[in-house]
Amino acid sequence: MSTTKSRIAVIFADYLKRGLFTHGYCARGSLDTVTPCFEYEHLPEQRSIFDLASLTKALVTTPLVFQAANDLALPLSASIEEWMRGYEHKLNPRILDIRIDELLAHRSGLPAWRNFWICHLGIDSPSALRDDFNRRQLMVDGLNRAVTAKVASGVDVYSDVGFILLGYILEVLRAQDLSSIFGQFASKCSSDPDPELRFGVANSERHRAVPTSWCKLRDIDLVGQVHDENCAALGGIAGHAGLFGSGRDLVFYLHKLFASPIGQQILEENSRRRELPIKNPPNASLLGWRQGADPTSLPFGNGAAIGHMGFTGVAFWLWPETREYVMLLTNRVRSGRQNPGIASMRQEIFAELAAI
Repeated sequence: MSTTKSRIAVIFADYLKRGLFTHGYCARGSLDTVTPCFEYEHLPEQRSIFDLASLTKALVTTPLVFQAANDLALPLSASIEEWMRGYEHKLNPRILDIRIDELLAHRSGLPAWRNFWICHLGIDSPSALRDDFNRRQLMVDGLNRAVTAKVASGVDVYSDVGFILLGYILEVLRAQDLSSIFGQFASKCSSDPDPELRFGVANSERHRAVPTSWCKLRDIDLVGQVHDENCAALGGIAGHAGLFGSGRDLVFYLHKLFASPIGQQILEENSRRRELPIKNPPNASLLGWRQGADPTSLPFGNGAAIGHMGFTGVAFWLWPETREYVMLLTNRVRSGRQNPGIASMRQEIFAELAAI
């Protein structure tokens, strides 16, 4: 372990020197043990809470969709129209034909991205929008615009829009915002204390938040505020982004989630859907998760691992057969929106963690 720690310390130092990130955490562990078997961190000023970006899709929206399917006694293969029957909404009829599993697997035909934030950033306190009608109306307006660019279903297009739609569906079904729904779900996963994963960071906790990047649109340094502009415009709560937490928070949540029936469903269903041996294109979409078959993920699991990556410089992979996981959290967007250095760093770190 000491040799591994030394090698990882060298990798961290190299990429810190290049200016790729300022804060980082990595770990390897087992779902059967709460404490990781290995951790390494570089967390100046004891700032440990990261913007987890698209990990929100895998860790929040996907479990909540599985839970809703169980509660509604409806299959994931049912259409949005079937799920929303009897609930008031203003979605374009073209959206209603999409199946829930198509959204989870990024095969709905919806575009990868659309602008939800125009004229809705620069608000001092986006959280004021959380329970407001205007927030959901903003989602509906953006979704109804996005569906005009819809292509044929079945095409694999990684889509933030699809997960914003899933978040909207959950909020209509539960008559609550996604943050409240997630809090209730997390508390029911087990009898353990609640994890600290959360949407956004309270002002009283900002001193623990990792600085993400300077936002030209909002004219602020993002510290505890979501990096994703669409999520920010939606009050910091959305189906595709908005989750924050430390490495230890994420470790504990994974342990708690996969000790629950919902977590077992997700694990079994996504394990079954993997393409092994690996086919092209790699890193195929599963149900809310991804197959870790791209070059940066291959060192752990040889393509059999499942998990997710996030734009801010975060990633985790879980190998179902061994129940082991690895993760790397950084604030790589501190060095700019586009910086290929994170790919090589991920590959090097996961290779070291896999060798433990």
